[in-house]
Amino acid sequence: AIHAFLSSTKLNTSPAFEKIRKRNQKLQRKVTVIILTDFLCWIPFIIIAFLHTMEVIEATPYYGLFSIIILPLNSFINPILYSEILGTTVKKFYESIKDAFTTNRIKKDAPDGIVEL
Repeated sequence: AIHAFLSSTKLNTSPAFEKIRKRNQKLQRKVTVIILTDFLCWIPFIIIAFLHTMEVIEATPYYGLFSIIILPLNSFINPILYSEILGTTVKKFYESIKDAFTTNRIKKDAPDGIVEL
């Protein structure tokens, strides 16, 4: 039992384990985002359909809105989320913003606040 514990501890700190752990975390985030976007697109429709079924509201005019705009929006978002496009685009955007703020700083010792380009 002690040998198994020590072996598992060594595996948990190995670079290979860290690589697998990071890959699993990335996959978990991706699945979470997909589920969240599906939920956000479908829950309003489900609530309105339920309220309509319970005769709380007349939801017939809203069905066109959902079927023409909101649900196709979900169908548009899903392939982007399933692919790597979103992750790389966000990463590049973040890096460009970061670069813009780090390269266009005002020199602290420059006279009259000259901007470094």
